[in-house]
Amino acid sequence: MRRFRASAWVMMFMFLSAAAVQAETFEVTKEADTADNFCNADCSLREAIIDAHEILTLDTHEITLPAGNYLLTREGPENDISLYNDLDVAVDIRIVGAGAAITTIDAQSIDRVFDVHGATLTIVGATITGGGPFVTGGPSGGGIRVASGSLYLTRCVVTGNRVDGSLGALGGGILGGGDLVSISDSTITNNSVTSNYARGGGIFISGGAPGISSELIILDSVVSNNTANGLNSSGGGIGIGTEIVIGNPLSIVDGKLTMVRCTVNGNHAAGGGGGVFLHAPSSGYSTVDEVFETTISGNSADGGGGVFNGKPIELTNTTLSGNTATNGGAVFTGGDMTIIHGTLSDNTATNGPAIYNVGVLTSGNSIFDGACTGAGVTTSLGGNLESPGMSCGLVGATSDRINVSSGDLALLPLADNGGKTLTHALSASSLAIDDAVNSTCVASPWDQRGVPRPIDGNNDGFSECDKGAFEFDSIFADGFESGDTGKWSGAVP
Repeated sequence: MRRFRASAWVMMFMFLSAAAVQAETFEVTKEADTADNFCNADCSLREAIIDAHEILTLDTHEITLPAGNYLLTREGPENDISLYNDLDVAVDIRIVGAGAAITTIDAQSIDRVFDVHGATLTIVGATITGGGPFVTGGPSGGGIRVASGSLYLTRCVVTGNRVDGSLGALGGGILGGGDLVSISDSTITNNSVTSNYARGGGIFISGGAPGISSELIILDSVVSNNTANGLNSSGGGIGIGTEIVIGNPLSIVDGKLTMVRCTVNGNHAAGGGGGVFLHAPSSGYSTVDEVFETTISGNSADGGGGVFNGKPIELTNTTLSGNTATNGGAVFTGGDMTIIHGTLSDNTATNGPAIYNVGVLTSGNSIFDGACTGAGVTTSLGGNLESPGMSCGLVGATSDRINVSSGDLALLPLADNGGKTLTHALSASSLAIDDAVNSTCVASPWDQRGVPRPIDGNNDGFSECDKGAFEFDSIFADGFESGDTGKWSGAVP
């Protein structure tokens, strides 16, 4: 197969050449971090990436990466062609490792690991680690920076990366500033950002560019034990930002989050959003964030231990449990938040263990186990339950239950009850069983585990939905259903 070396005389024919030349598959043969500009029988990961850039094609090159520990060792002048420091990606590349447990790419703190510029980088089955703390091109993206373009991660681990700075460090594990960051079946853990006004210990998604919102889609993944440290630092696990786009007139572009069947656990932020931080634009919104069938638990922050929200977001079949904060143990919201079939339990805060609301909260068929506070507006769609007390503003629908005792709520501890994520099961005596509004349930015909709704849980001969994220079935009350009940339904939102 002929290769076209990028030089001045061929640049005018670049697009013709690209159409005529197919992408290549490169086989990495050694762990050593060399750069002799050729990937042949003696080929490093860096050499494979450099060589891929010298073949003009519109297709995606593939790099096969066997099991090994690939240490980046080539320190040198800052550059964007992978000769030194991080691995720069400016053409579409797919890297296929042998599995995250046995294939590791380690920057050893000489820079970040990958820097993506106007291309699509796909990584399958590898661990990305050792990026930062001081990275080239500004304090952002300790493990991977997507300055422009897109990133796809499948069955990967991003861990042990960090970004330190004096102000505005972004994305300890991953910074997404391009079109899309898509993560599936992966773990983002033990990454950090440290500076004043730092954002996104695990992942930070910026607003984007004119007319284009940067987006994070994260499926079947875990975001855990990441931190955002420093004055007013936010988004220990995930941070979603906004950009002011210069033009006439000025415009606001906000990033977008879509999260399905994920666990966000054990993250911390010094400021807002221990688990998830959604930045509040100064005016206007271009996106609505969505969270489905996800558990946000054990996170901590000053405001919004689980979630700090400043923009429109919809949470469906989602559990917030065991989060802690000064204000808003589970949630601090100053934006528009809709919760459908949510369960909020065991969260703690000085003010508002369940929710601190200074925005607009809309709720249906949800359980609020803990007090709410704040001067915001609450709209009930019916079918909610508050225990104990009546502080959450659920007074607009006769189908709401308020001031329910803990004994009558009868929630069990957070546990593996089947499905992809941990949930709070209902005891057989719970008032939440068969007590939801079925018209709201129609839009969410399965619970957090993927179990179909409605089920006749109280054996009265009528199938009614349950309040909260868990659907009780008396047939399986002995725990027989403790397998992967997520496979009972193939429905995906």
